[in-house]
Amino acid sequence: MSTTLGDVVDSTLLYLSGFTSQQDQSTYLLGGVATTDLTANVSDASAISRGVCEIGYELLQVDNVDRASQTITMPPYGRGFRGTTAATHAAGTRVVSSPQFPRFSVRQAVNDSIGAVYPDLYAIQDEYLTADPTKTNFILTNTNARHVLRVAGERIGPSGEFIPIRHYELRPYGSGGAQLSLYQQPVPGQRIHVRTGGPPQTLANDTDLFSTSGLPDSAVDVVRLGAAYRMVPYLETPLVSGLSATADLAANMRPIGAGERLGKYLLGLYRTRLEEVRRQQQAENPIRVHYER
Repeated sequence: MSTTLGDVVDSTLLYLSGFTSQQDQSTYLLGGVATTDLTANVSDASAISRGVCEIGYELLQVDNVDRASQTITMPPYGRGFRGTTAATHAAGTRVVSSPQFPRFSVRQAVNDSIGAVYPDLYAIQDEYLTADPTKTNFILTNTNARHVLRVAGERIGPSGEFIPIRHYELRPYGSGGAQLSLYQQPVPGQRIHVRTGGPPQTLANDTDLFSTSGLPDSAVDVVRLGAAYRMVPYLETPLVSGLSATADLAANMRPIGAGERLGKYLLGLYRTRLEEVRRQQQAENPIRVHYER
């Protein structure tokens, strides 16, 4: 099964939860919630406390918890809290009280990690042009093209063979998008295979395939490790002495600085894996020597 953004977020949360003894308290919605609703019915209101709760990718500020009616109430400013977006939520959706690792933040860290791997890793895209003796300049469909990895022209005949083209020039920021100038073309009407590389695309929805980013499947764990070390400060902040008696007690088990050490460990794993995938990608898709004129 193809990996999706939701899979990467879930696996990152699972990865992080292995480093903490804190377990999120949660329940689920008994009925749907619209974007403007300020009340919600839940299965077990005792699992929710006043403060921040999470439904899907939305953070909400809870002002009141009524355990008799199993209802939670939000103030007028309580929807789309802390930079999240108010959304509709279906019955049965999980409700988490005071999440240590909000899904909204994990998704943001995943996308930050996707964007940060370039230029060590790049998104690869293939497209086909048609040889035309009347022009040398072609606008590419890959608007993010920054490198040309391969240009080859189709040989006449049934073989389907493509012969490398060595004379070309890429203009990444041309008018109308990335442009490729070909100074050596096959017979008019024949296909030209172009493989380009550039910055990967970030992902927006849980159902978005990781492959949509343009990165190879081997980069999934690189992105997960990159997101995990970015989330480590969420382990450290609650341990600052004086925030609460609970925080001071937890600090005895996980002293301040433990998160920083964990972050360095995860960063080391990230850099090691990034280098492995970089070597693999460059071996399979090297940036080839060519002539611009």
